Amino acid sequence: MVRTDGIQFLLFLGVAVQLGLTQRYIATIDIAGYKGSITFEEQGDNINVNVKFYTGNITNYTTFEITEFPAIFGQLKNAQEVCSNLGGVLLELASFDNDSSFLLNNIRGDDIFNRGFLMTGQNGAPNLCGTILFDGNTQTYRAKFYGAVAGSVWIRTRESLTGAFILSELSYTNPEPSPNSTTSLTLGTYNGGVIRDDDFASRCNSISDPLTSLIVAVGNSAFSSGKISAIFASTFLAGAYLGLTDISQEMITCANLHVVSTKTVQADVSWLNIRGTISMTQKSPFDPTFTTVSFNGIQSIPAQYHVHKFPVPQRLSESDDRCSNDNVAGHFNPYAVVVADSPQDGTSDQYEIGDLSGKYGSVTNASHMGTYEDWNLPLFGYNSVVGRSIVVHRSDTSRVACATIGYPSKVTTAVIKFKVPAYGTMYLRQVEDKPYDDTTVFVELANLNGSVSMSHNYHVHVYPIGADCASAGPHYDPAEAATVVNYSQTCSIENPFHCELGDLSAKLGRINIGSSLRTSQKYFFTDENIPLFGAYSVIGRSIVVHDPNAAAPRYSCANITRLHSTSVRTVSSTWAGDNNDGNVIGHLSFVQNSEYDRTEVTSSVSGLNALAGQYHIHVLPIPEGVNGVDQCSVSSVEGHFNPFNIPSILPAQANTYDLYEVGDLSSKYGLIDGENDITLTDIADNNLPLTTGLVSVLDRSIVIHRPDSSRWKCNSLQMQPGDGTGYVIEALANFSFPYTGWVNLRQIVYEDGSSSLTSIELSMAYVNGTMTLDHNWHVHVDPVLNQGECGLAQGHFDPYMAVATASDYATQCNPRNPLACEVGDLSKKHTTHDFDGSRKLYLDEDIPLHTSLTVLGRSIVFHVKNAGAARQVCANILPNVAFTLAYNADGVEFDYYRFTRAVAETLRISRLRVVVMYNTDVPVVRNNCAQVMVHIAGAVSQERINILLEGTDSRLSPYNPTSSCVSEIGANIVGTRSGTPEMISNPIRRTQQDADDDITERLRRVFRLIVVYFWPKW
Repeated sequence: MVRTDGIQFLLFLGVAVQLGLTQRYIATIDIAGYKGSITFEEQGDNINVNVKFYTGNITNYTTFEITEFPAIFGQLKNAQEVCSNLGGVLLELASFDNDSSFLLNNIRGDDIFNRGFLMTGQNGAPNLCGTILFDGNTQTYRAKFYGAVAGSVWIRTRESLTGAFILSELSYTNPEPSPNSTTSLTLGTYNGGVIRDDDFASRCNSISDPLTSLIVAVGNSAFSSGKISAIFASTFLAGAYLGLTDISQEMITCANLHVVSTKTVQADVSWLNIRGTISMTQKSPFDPTFTTVSFNGIQSIPAQYHVHKFPVPQRLSESDDRCSNDNVAGHFNPYAVVVADSPQDGTSDQYEIGDLSGKYGSVTNASHMGTYEDWNLPLFGYNSVVGRSIVVHRSDTSRVACATIGYPSKVTTAVIKFKVPAYGTMYLRQVEDKPYDDTTVFVELANLNGSVSMSHNYHVHVYPIGADCASAGPHYDPAEAATVVNYSQTCSIENPFHCELGDLSAKLGRINIGSSLRTSQKYFFTDENIPLFGAYSVIGRSIVVHDPNAAAPRYSCANITRLHSTSVRTVSSTWAGDNNDGNVIGHLSFVQNSEYDRTEVTSSVSGLNALAGQYHIHVLPIPEGVNGVDQCSVSSVEGHFNPFNIPSILPAQANTYDLYEVGDLSSKYGLIDGENDITLTDIADNNLPLTTGLVSVLDRSIVIHRPDSSRWKCNSLQMQPGDGTGYVIEALANFSFPYTGWVNLRQIVYEDGSSSLTSIELSMAYVNGTMTLDHNWHVHVDPVLNQGECGLAQGHFDPYMAVATASDYATQCNPRNPLACEVGDLSKKHTTHDFDGSRKLYLDEDIPLHTSLTVLGRSIVFHVKNAGAARQVCANILPNVAFTLAYNADGVEFDYYRFTRAVAETLRISRLRVVVMYNTDVPVVRNNCAQVMVHIAGAVSQERINILLEGTDSRLSPYNPTSSCVSEIGANIVGTRSGTPEMISNPIRRTQQDADDDITERLRRVFRLIVVYFWPKW
């Protein structure tokens, strides 16, 4: 018998010991087909043990032990591996039978709290194990260590009881002598000072006020078998920080001690009239997950339901199955459990982690409810199910409904958008303001050339991307983990704290890159150390994917930016339409955080006066130049927005949202017959896409109908800056006689370089009324001098060389896969356009209006009818406001970064709000004056604009104007490939007040602005 009361340590949490109360501890056995519990009840200095097994014959078990380490299921090791790694034996119990009771003398709860319980089988019987948990409220804390010593420390306490269980897994990152042995270090708590995260090397220098300490074993290397230790401390004071010191009291490393909060996540299934909620709660990795399941409307029974690998994406067409293998892949099964071997009524470990109906039973009634304890459904760590999906299967195993498993609370999402030679997206998601929480990593990449490449390493790098991937700098490694000996052996999935913070492939696994997107060739990981907050946040850095076959050269790269929510709201507080019946006042708003989140709907609209019946999203926004009820007519806004061709035959509010048109808001949320207002809160719609261009409702309109279905009131919808930040850029390509037409572009841009979808609204017609069909249209590289000289436009704008790279461009580039297209190939990303005067609206995923790849200053070319190749008409893409900034060219070299920074500092704004517009020459030099055309995203005070134009701020140096080189609003400069500047006469001059005029009216004006551009050196 081994006792632990000789170790004198205590975690004092300000609670009193409750004397005279019986404390109970339970070790649950749920493994290898055996279900039971061993209950320990304190009786003074003794413990009474009760044994109860519900399944499995325990006669083959004769060895029963309380072990040093707890059994933590659902992490990297499977259940049998867990039972084989419980450390030393603290107490060996006498043999017992089922339904038996016996007394342990001179043993207290402190001795067994959070320890392991192991039953060793004879005659081939599997080992059985569990953790002895306190039957009451517990609190879990964790500290993560990096630097000279890496690993983590867990601390567990019991409500109203003193003492703490401390589990540490620590080892030197640079192997010490005798790497398989351990070194004793002092683990202490500190309350004073602060950990300085601005300088990792000196981060621990200021912490002070040591409280108490204990000795822990630290492995001399990551491979030391003694690096894990467990202690019950009965005299130890808690603090804000933990620190490790050596025998000379020198601080080796330190870490914040943070509370591990209970996680509760939920998947809300609502599809094809199946409604269900799967809620999962886990206190900590030491505890089981409790799953509550509720279903209604399942007709094909018995039905099964599982956790699948990937979150549920937005469907893109009426035939698209959101729940398909290409979208969510198969069951989540990290331990490679063979489904055929899973018994009908087994224990959690005998099933795939994701096989919920296998573990809990199939759904055998249309309505089903139950709550289950699951020791193999982790919400923490590498095998967490958070962010994955639930799929419901019919009795024939086909998939019928699915939903994404949410996060414990509001999350921040970082996005990494790759372009070439790999294209696609990575998403990083972490609970807001909790840098110590898990971060999910979702990877979906494809090769632009249509090939498959294998075994890529990928890392977070220090710097954002400049001219190429080399500019990203080295791997992000604030703890200098890569400087140690044998880094490639010590850094691994099993030892993530020994890795560079940015070494994703070593911590999570290498990736393969597929031939196209929206296939099962995706990855979903959970990383314990990719913070999106705090001093070590990776947002603002970059990710580099390296060459195939684990080669070192850099293959593809992109910046890590925050994914801002997509927000759309009705434009006017007073609704347009028939005003004979009074005014309708107020707004409807829609917000979607990502493609994998539902859209939140809110509304506060009044003045209906019982005159309305239904309300819907319609295809187009309200046009200019139309008044009264005609604003809401078919010719103005067309019909309901219904991209999935859903028949409008079902009664309102009787079905799940997917069975209605996307735009049929009143059928989804409730008819408004007889109502005086539309008030909506707590609406989460899984059939109202904002973020996916092909089917997005952005920049369309809402029409309120009378009870007889006639149109009454309407309002345009318009993208708004998400999260209360961001700036609008608007641009126009205008066409004149013998045509009448225009292409309007609108985008929300952010100071970190990220942006929204680009709204493209257009109309083209002949003045004489002729109609021609199927015109290809593209953004071309260069501006033009007039709309008839389209040969000057050069080729399609294709900065990522999509055509040159793709093996089958015509097949790969399509509206479902726009990132495989040339940036400028609008006809393939959307469709050809008819010259018939009709208006069209498209939401484009890659038409940038800012950054170095802006299309401002380039041109749009329409080709001849019937998808012909010859060029018919063209126009330049010009912003609503622009400035030509001039300076003396003598001895001044133009540098993109320096120039944009000088302009930004002069205006007191972010550098990325300064858009240097494209031209064939930057700067255009004429009469020794260098001229650069810029657009400023968002409003700037007239005072700062005047200072910029006058050049009186020294921050603008060396790009200040002179008496002979004058900056101005508007421009008439054209750089040509011949090198000879040309001019367009009579430029329109604009003031800041003009810029603040009505948006649509100013877009209709023709700005004879020709612009200048330079590829940046970030």
